[in-house]
Amino acid sequence: PSPRFMSRRLPRKSRRKRPTAKAADLTAARISSHSRHPDTARKILDTAAREFARSGFRQTTVRTICRAAGANIASINYHFRNKAGLYRAVLSDTAQRALQRYPRDMGLRPNASPEERLHAFIRSFLCRILDPQQASIHGRLMSREMVDPTGVLDDIVEHVVRPNAQFLMALIRELAPAHITDNQVEQCAMSVVSQCLFQHQCRPVIQRLFPHRRDDLRAVERLADHIWQFSLNAIRSLPPESQSENRT
Repeated sequence: PSPRFMSRRLPRKSRRKRPTAKAADLTAARISSHSRHPDTARKILDTAAREFARSGFRQTTVRTICRAAGANIASINYHFRNKAGLYRAVLSDTAQRALQRYPRDMGLRPNASPEERLHAFIRSFLCRILDPQQASIHGRLMSREMVDPTGVLDDIVEHVVRPNAQFLMALIRELAPAHITDNQVEQCAMSVVSQCLFQHQCRPVIQRLFPHRRDDLRAVERLADHIWQFSLNAIRSLPPESQSENRT
């Protein structure tokens, strides 16, 4: 048969599906152990993380990432399918690496008290978003998601944020008076997290207001102590919620 005839019998390429959060996790795992070119994939991931953290998903182009990584577009297509797949893999990878470096319990013994676990949670959170090393890249990526959310945010909330929020709220219930309501638990959790996020989101202002303040990890430790003590005192002294507040 002629080449022309054979070409008609070739099946059409199936349309590629947009990668899901599960696909992103599988991609990250594949990069670490099963990829045919792990060095190239890792370099693309690390470079893309820096570029996305600097300029955001929409303003960062694949060509910019390729140029900075010394890779080609075919490599990104092979490892991540497309820009959206790469972005999902970056968020998944940076979240896992940040938690590996600063786990939620910070290495506490299994029978640690609720007070100790709250302190570890706050310390871990601050280190993940303020550490000048690789871990803070995830914090910068998440900050951009807060300002200019993409379709990935739903996955991140479900698989990263929600488990941490549930962990924190369970801690607050252990520490608070017996009369605490669900609404108060949620408000306390948001208050604890807000104190941490303020240090990241408003850092340029803080640096100008208090130029004498240091930005190293020792300063982060002192800040964790302050937020922990401040929050612990507030949680323990919560008054009963009024009936009108309960209805809202």
